Amino acid sequence: MLNVDTSSLDANYKQKTLPKRYLDSALEIFRFAISPNKSRRRISRLLKRLRTLGFHERALADLCAIVNKTNGYGEGSLAAKGLLHFCMDHSDPKYHPVIERCLSIVQRAAVTSKDKRNFAIMAAEFSYLSGDEGKARKLLARSLSSHFHVDLLLASANLEKDPLTRLSLVNRALASQGLAQIKIGGNDALDLYDRIEIDDSEIRYIDRPELISIIVPAYNSESTILTALKSIQQQSWTNFECIVVDDCSSDCTSDVVEKFASTDPRFRLIKQENNAGAYVARNTGLDRATGQFITCHDADDWSHPSKLEQQVKCLLEDSRLLASVSCQARMLPDLTFTRRGMFGAYMADNFSSLMLRREVFERMGYWDSVRFAADGEFMRRFKAVFGKQTLQNIPKLLSFPRYTSTSLTGGKRFGFNGYFFGARQYYFERLTEHHRKNSDLRYPFPMDKRPFAIPASMGPLRRKSEVERHFDVIIASDFRVDGASIIACIEEIQAHQKAGLRTGLVQIGHYEFDALRGLDPKINTLLDLGLVELLVYGEEVSCDLLLIRYPRVLQDYQAFVPSVEARHIKILINQAPMSDYAAKGELIYDIQKCVANLKRHFGKDASWHPIGPAIRDVLLKHHAGCLNQTDLSDMDWLDIVDLREWRRPSAREVSVRPIIGRHSRDHATKWPTDGEAMRAIYPGGDEFEVRVLGGARSAKKVLGSIPSNWTVYPFGSVAPPEFLRCLDFFVYFTNEASVEPFGRVIIEAMSVGVPVILPFSYQPLFEGAALYAAPEGVQPLIRKLVSDPAFYRSQVEYAFEFVDEKFGYDMHIERVKPFLSRARDGDDFSFGTSRPMSSTPKTVDMDG
Repeated sequence: MLNVDTSSLDANYKQKTLPKRYLDSALEIFRFAISPNKSRRRISRLLKRLRTLGFHERALADLCAIVNKTNGYGEGSLAAKGLLHFCMDHSDPKYHPVIERCLSIVQRAAVTSKDKRNFAIMAAEFSYLSGDEGKARKLLARSLSSHFHVDLLLASANLEKDPLTRLSLVNRALASQGLAQIKIGGNDALDLYDRIEIDDSEIRYIDRPELISIIVPAYNSESTILTALKSIQQQSWTNFECIVVDDCSSDCTSDVVEKFASTDPRFRLIKQENNAGAYVARNTGLDRATGQFITCHDADDWSHPSKLEQQVKCLLEDSRLLASVSCQARMLPDLTFTRRGMFGAYMADNFSSLMLRREVFERMGYWDSVRFAADGEFMRRFKAVFGKQTLQNIPKLLSFPRYTSTSLTGGKRFGFNGYFFGARQYYFERLTEHHRKNSDLRYPFPMDKRPFAIPASMGPLRRKSEVERHFDVIIASDFRVDGASIIACIEEIQAHQKAGLRTGLVQIGHYEFDALRGLDPKINTLLDLGLVELLVYGEEVSCDLLLIRYPRVLQDYQAFVPSVEARHIKILINQAPMSDYAAKGELIYDIQKCVANLKRHFGKDASWHPIGPAIRDVLLKHHAGCLNQTDLSDMDWLDIVDLREWRRPSAREVSVRPIIGRHSRDHATKWPTDGEAMRAIYPGGDEFEVRVLGGARSAKKVLGSIPSNWTVYPFGSVAPPEFLRCLDFFVYFTNEASVEPFGRVIIEAMSVGVPVILPFSYQPLFEGAALYAAPEGVQPLIRKLVSDPAFYRSQVEYAFEFVDEKFGYDMHIERVKPFLSRARDGDDFSFGTSRPMSSTPKTVDMDG
């Protein structure tokens, strides 16, 4: 439940003395002034968590906390504006107290005429929806009297119940831009939208030799396409060809178009053999277009007769311009308008109106072959290739796109509400990366190979049956967070692929992670290769086994998670609930909250699997009470590794100056906290060389300075296999108070063929595959290995065999088999044969 003090702003403000008011406001403004970018970044991240990532509870509460403390300036005003935008667009009565508070802050912070206009429109809309029509009218009238703007007229039109009064305000807006006025005529049985007309006497027709091609993709548009075709037919620019591409409609769209085209030779129909979406239909039309200029038009929209003329005129007058785009206001069937995700505005650029010179396509190719969002991609690609200075924006209201809840952009699952989420968010991340990294941005058609992966819901081919959306395994995790968790997921994905299992991924974020970060590049590579599929909000899928790696992703409820019907669910506990178990340890996730959110997301309980004995011990010791709500499995879900990808090509002789190495993130929990112990484990001096991959700032804080015999590589600067193959010994000691869940880097070192030395706490997990010592025993143990090559080789070989049996791909396939329906049907998923373990290697007790 929201805890928003809706009266505190005005009440507290009035109770304060005048000097106190000024002082508090001045302090808030000063704090914002000294670090405005930091404040903007903070609010930007909170808003992205709220809107794009779907943290509709926690992010909303965090923004409300900021709004409750503000006097209406600086960071608080940014939070109030974003919060107001979100709550208004969701039109839920529970948000009304939040809206009232935010409106008072936004009003106080409004300085420019645009700010004041946006406030007036938002406040009037809220007042009208709350039943106070009189207040709404006063707000808009007051704003119009001081600052004329088309958006204020459209907002005023929304208040009128009489269609003719509404129409008069729309015409006032058109007249202010020098455009012919519209009227309502025709059949009373039609929606008002479909009765929009303009008298021929109001249109000054132009006959010029330059041909404009208009491409109209259409799908099941029998009831709307006549409105679009008539508005095109009435264009003042008469030299055009209109190519309607029927995208395999199941209704009478083709019949309607053919009948219309029989009366006007400028119109013609093309029929697609398969339904593939509007942008594939556009590309089909583009191949048939012969015009010097090319534009598009949606099959359910009305455009003003001056649209083509206004857009082509600027291109004819200035050869440096390559494209033009005009404005729109989305109109409902009753002639009211929707902001559709915009803040206090109705008029915006109409991407589908983009008119281009033919030569643009010679360099850019076609629209992306996706089902939605390609208009935005094409516009961004155009600017990346030619520069935004080659595009002319025409600030005139030349289109009224029809808006309904069933339209593509208005849909709840894959629509656009002023911000990206789900499929559109991933698509935006990938296209941005692709545009940035590639100089050749020409898209082919047909597109046999995509430049980057997309969710199946965006693909041009429709799903043929629900069976095709069933997966053997789905892995859910935060795939933005680089590190051991991502690598563990990748190994399992590759094991599934080699065994012929179909794997899907569900991105579930954890709240504290950087909200602006996209999926890890390694995950994107697997998606691009087709080894795995990304499942997004709005899709409905099923699976035999759902693996949720990283319990922290269940700490907070997220709205934008796909619907997954899983036969079995397992939560893989790869992190302890506390950051550490010293006095100042912080809670990372609450097991009870995770259990509750698991049911909210996926509708059932799960079995919980620690990824190693260290995590299990911590859970039993510190969280036994919470475990009563969970099904804690007796089986640890150990990480896996493909040894054949890691092992050195040949045995390595120990260097004259032995090289000790370690690989981990540079965090205080990853290093010993005692300086004397650190020097014993990773010594200075001339006897050994120490190499560190991952950074060593935390070590420097403990030691005071980095020893001269250390070489430190930043995290990710060297590929781990390459780094490990250059080592003679891998020594891995961490913070004594923290819990290392598994130590994936350890099995990677073993897989390469490097002897591993660990503290005794790892012995239950790695048994004889590693050597164990106290800090003071590390150097003597290394010297023993150097002096005894047979001991060195036997340790390497035993560790390799141990990892192959305990952490290999075959082991993983065997543990998931019991949960796979195909396995019960007789499918054999094995793809290799594990070798039997040799005898335990020779060991040395260095402590006595």
